[in-house]
Amino acid sequence: MKEHYFICYDAGTNGNFVASLIRTMADSTYYDKYGRFTSNGSCDHMSGGMRLSYDYAFSKFGHSIYPECEENLSILTGALENPEDTYEKFIMPHERSFDFDITALHYVRSNSINKFLEYNTKVVYITYTHQDLNLIAHNYTYKLIEKEREGELDKFNFFKQILADAYRFESLRKLEISIQEKIPLSDLSQSILDDIIFAYKKELIVKNSFKDYNLIKNNDPKKFIELPFRLMYSDTEKTLELLQNFTNMEINDSTRILYSDYMSAQEPILNRIKNR
Repeated sequence: MKEHYFICYDAGTNGNFVASLIRTMADSTYYDKYGRFTSNGSCDHMSGGMRLSYDYAFSKFGHSIYPECEENLSILTGALENPEDTYEKFIMPHERSFDFDITALHYVRSNSINKFLEYNTKVVYITYTHQDLNLIAHNYTYKLIEKEREGELDKFNFFKQILADAYRFESLRKLEISIQEKIPLSDLSQSILDDIIFAYKKELIVKNSFKDYNLIKNNDPKKFIELPFRLMYSDTEKTLELLQNFTNMEINDSTRILYSDYMSAQEPILNRIKNR
């Protein structure tokens, strides 16, 4: 059975980017052949990190493995016990040459991570602080509204939920009108987007207050590492060195090019924050 990397992260903290970096470290030709991300830098397709969490889960159960709960966790661990008859069927031909599988998913509770670590796995846990929330919320929101992303109705429904939870009822009303009039997400008004960003920050604050990763039992550095979100922006070399030491794979030119291209794609998001 192949080793399985889990990138455990909250939406907006670059989980699929990290998965893609690991791919390029294992195969220096991967980015040239299969590297593509959206204009704002979404790496969801390039990473190949959703074969278990989306492709298999939707095919078998008709839904994703969210929210993070015991029932959905059992789906994941059940697949880990029998990969050949579950998610491996959905791995793309060009991904089969790797001697590992990789899943990037929004599972961040200690119970989930402790379960993953019982198997032949390695876990990269992306952490963040209160100071990171603004960038994370902008990062997530602007990636979701890109035209080339699929699942528009699901995104509308998510935005409706967090706007209601944050009591942004005027933006919720306008959003519902946009749904009725079939206005694409990419054409939403700035006032609605600002309220979505506010609402997602509020959700992250609540979610972060329940984080308990200090209860992770197996903190063997060969099995588990924490990767600070802010480090990805402040220190490229330290980020790559951390991943290199954890994976025992070499950093190569392709890895560095991907890193540079991704950060360039992040510039519009960073500039929006600076100019607000």
